[in-house]
Amino acid sequence: MKLTREEMLATLGSRDPAHNGKFIIGVLSTGIYCLPSCHARTPKPENVHFFENGVAAEAAGLRPCKKCRPDEFERGENQELDSLEGLVASMRRDPAAYACVPDLADALSVGPTKLHELFRIHYHATPGEMLSQARLDKAKHRLLSTDEGIAQTAYEVGFESLSVFNDNFKRRLGLTPSEYRSLPAAEEFAVQLPSGYHIEGFARSFGRDPQSPTERLDNRSACLVTPNKALVSFELGDPVRVRTAKGSGVDAYETLYRVLGLSQEPKAFEQIAVEKGFHRLVEDRSGTRIPQTLSLFDGLVWAIVGQQINLPFAFALRRRLFEKYGEPAGNGLYATPTPERLADLDPEDLLLLQFSRRKAEYVTGVARLGWEWLQALEGMSFTRAYVKLTQTHGLGVWSANYILMRSLGFPDCVPYGDTGLSSGLVGLYDLAHKPDRKEIERLMEPFSPYRSFATYHLWQSMK
Repeated sequence: MKLTREEMLATLGSRDPAHNGKFIIGVLSTGIYCLPSCHARTPKPENVHFFENGVAAEAAGLRPCKKCRPDEFERGENQELDSLEGLVASMRRDPAAYACVPDLADALSVGPTKLHELFRIHYHATPGEMLSQARLDKAKHRLLSTDEGIAQTAYEVGFESLSVFNDNFKRRLGLTPSEYRSLPAAEEFAVQLPSGYHIEGFARSFGRDPQSPTERLDNRSACLVTPNKALVSFELGDPVRVRTAKGSGVDAYETLYRVLGLSQEPKAFEQIAVEKGFHRLVEDRSGTRIPQTLSLFDGLVWAIVGQQINLPFAFALRRRLFEKYGEPAGNGLYATPTPERLADLDPEDLLLLQFSRRKAEYVTGVARLGWEWLQALEGMSFTRAYVKLTQTHGLGVWSANYILMRSLGFPDCVPYGDTGLSSGLVGLYDLAHKPDRKEIERLMEPFSPYRSFATYHLWQSMK
């Protein structure tokens, strides 16, 4: 469908990759043309002319933007992103090959400012954050797959000293390296929470569906079912004390790490919120992290089930689906149905559970994409993952942003179209009306590059 000028103008500032390929933005005041997702400063509407493609823009005398490279996009290329993703893959394979952030810049043949910009746009992180995470991930793998000493592991993944490694490991993961190595045989272990972790906020979120098929909360006692179908019990506190009756302690830990949102770091967002006058958004929720879904597939299913219906009915549909097609795990709980199980269904099967025909088709369709599709998503840049999700039948802008925020951990997502987000903004800004998408983009801009955190706090402010 061809968009009107007014509709295209309404997208300015959103930097939404979903619009790439639909039109080109020509900026007459600078003489360049850009993709709708370009992160350059938003031009004034009077300086903008829209083109069908880059050929038309160049015929009008405009040149391609060097930041978003629309000419490469239209040729099916993105050399800059390809190079960055290649660097990230190399860093994840061998983090010790990069002693510091300048080594990453040298490998990419860019300066430090450009390096930080690329990582922020495509991975929502700083180069230093990603290098540190790559070292810890590699260390976890070596601790479980080798018998080498812990000091050797530290040096092999790029840490300069054992003490720095131990400090980083315990602070980021809540366990010492020795404790992590002992997980495969552990039936009980304790996870140290980060300083200031908002336990009450987590408990409210975790227990929001008292009849959830996958997790339950009774005061401070909780349990969940891992993607590998193991029942895990834990006591909320600092530390969190964990018990698993069957299965691997590694499975229990990694699932709990996701659910507790321990990969999230909220301090920078909270500082921005206070500095920009939004202290009331965070003052009662300091230390709040964004809990991740049990697994990526669990998040995908929920994003489809929860679309455009009220929350109690969404909970009921999820419960029926899991009880019918998930594997019992004990205590009245069920594992998330596997993609293979749901892929075998006919959409008609889900109509019996009161799914709409469209939801039934979407759920079975996503399931048929398979494990390889899911695993590829988990390693992708935000840019690639967003495009892949929005091109998937049944997943739109809201679903893609929700999954990227709640299942893949990206910190700068905005689930446009979310009623809770709109209502939260009404309260935060004392609006007399619910904002439309363009106004939401403007109201959320002060929280960039941490708009996922702002979204989550706005959701919590409505409870």
